[in-house]
Amino acid sequence: MVMLIFVMIVFTAFYTAFADRQIAVQQHQASLTAEEIANDAVFEIRMALLQGDGYSRNFTLPGELRGNEYSIDIVDGTLVVSWDGRNLYRDAIVDTVNGDIVPGENRISNQEGELYVE
Repeated sequence: MVMLIFVMIVFTAFYTAFADRQIAVQQHQASLTAEEIANDAVFEIRMALLQGDGYSRNFTLPGELRGNEYSIDIVDGTLVVSWDGRNLYRDAIVDTVNGDIVPGENRISNQEGELYVE
């Protein structure tokens, strides 16, 4: 009987450690996906700035971040990807973009030095 209890305690300890590791891996994968989304959005902003007046381009961001809804905001020159209570920050170079960058289809344009997203 004592042996059975000991085996169950050891099994429970290993299972808990394994479950915690799985959660950490999933969170890391979500962070990597958020980085890709942020890098893609910042690339589009920088390209619109570099190309100048008259530039316009469609781009698509993933609809979900590892099964979670997410949002993208630009606050004081910083692009923020938010999901599941977590945030990832990237320098966006610009303080504002007129319109919202959203999951899915976007169109960015440069009109007389002002950036617009539809």
